[in-house]
Amino acid sequence: MDYFINTTQDYHISDLNSLGWELTVSNCLYPDRSPCRSILVRKDSYGRHLYEFLKENLDLEQIHAILEIGGGYGY
Repeated sequence: MDYFINTTQDYHISDLNSLGWELTVSNCLYPDRSPCRSILVRKDSYGRHLYEFLKENLDLEQIHAILEIGGGYGY
């Protein structure tokens, strides 16, 4: 049996013209008036919640670079 790697590289390099639409936590919390924020204790964006979490758990003074993988639209 011959094996081969199935890849979407050509599609992503040549054919894809947008990120499309995907439902993520970031997208759900992005608009200030998002109804999804109503379940939160603090009605902040995902980025703000992430920052507060990192600030509480890491010494941010010691971090000089961050690599984000799969950032999508960046909300």
